[in-house]
Amino acid sequence: MKNIFASEKIKVIDVAKLSLGGYLLYIGINFIASMAILFGGIKLYGWQIGDRALPFVDKNILDLSSNLDIGIIAFVIVFVMPLIEEILFRGLLQSYLMETIEAKSSEFLQKFKNLIVVISTATTYALLIATLFGGFNKILPIFVFGLIASAITVKSKSLYPAIILHILKNLSWITIEIFLFKL
Repeated sequence: MKNIFASEKIKVIDVAKLSLGGYLLYIGINFIASMAILFGGIKLYGWQIGDRALPFVDKNILDLSSNLDIGIIAFVIVFVMPLIEEILFRGLLQSYLMETIEAKSSEFLQKFKNLIVVISTATTYALLIATLFGGFNKILPIFVFGLIASAITVKSKSLYPAIILHILKNLSWITIEIFLFKL
């Protein structure tokens, strides 16, 4: 198996461009979904206004009166979970699918391998993460994020942009939880 972090050398500026570009795309999609809900009266499965950003963080897990407890939860959500999830999904699963299609597939699959790998990885990611953490009411936003992270991993041939993107996304959500919803 290839090096899952970067099969080719990637410049720091390219990592930054892809990560921030992916993040802005994700934020833009969430903004459009929110506007469609607020002003269009459209119901979009998974983008309900007023839902907690991180529903799997139960107030009773730790006594959150301590800043240390909030700090530990924030560290795990912002840094540990993105690293583990990106290594598992974009690193191991996605690189395995790419190598398998490259080695053992028809000309048709070869032609569409990037699309197949991105959609397959995003679908697996959304199903597992929704099952473990968010519940199936959040599967569409999780899938959209998975598509973006998978696509930038394929484009860059590196896991670093997806990790940074994931850290930015989780940092946004934990900030919303702490300051707006007061965890």
